[in-house]
Amino acid sequence: MTDLIEVTLYTRSGCHLCDEAIAELTRLAEQLPIDVQAVDIDSDEATHERYNDTVPELHVGGVPVSAAPLDWMAILGAIDSVAAGLIEPDDDREPGTGFAH
Repeated sequence: MTDLIEVTLYTRSGCHLCDEAIAELTRLAEQLPIDVQAVDIDSDEATHERYNDTVPELHVGGVPVSAAPLDWMAILGAIDSVAAGLIEPDDDREPGTGFAH
């Protein structure tokens, strides 16, 4: 059995880009070994301050991959790279680094 890859979506209520990202991740979770967690940035002040200007922001394996507007090719590439063992998940990465532009 394949381990699930952690995918974290930083989101907020009333964000249409966030709603679209959740819908796309739900579809992808049916096909890929991912565990999607949505984090409402407005639920705590520190998270709000950190992600207010970038939602939706998506991390794969703890690594920031893309922020609004989301780059789905980069996201899929990151998921594939983690699944293949080419990228180690990294929760210690400096915020704001690792984004695909």
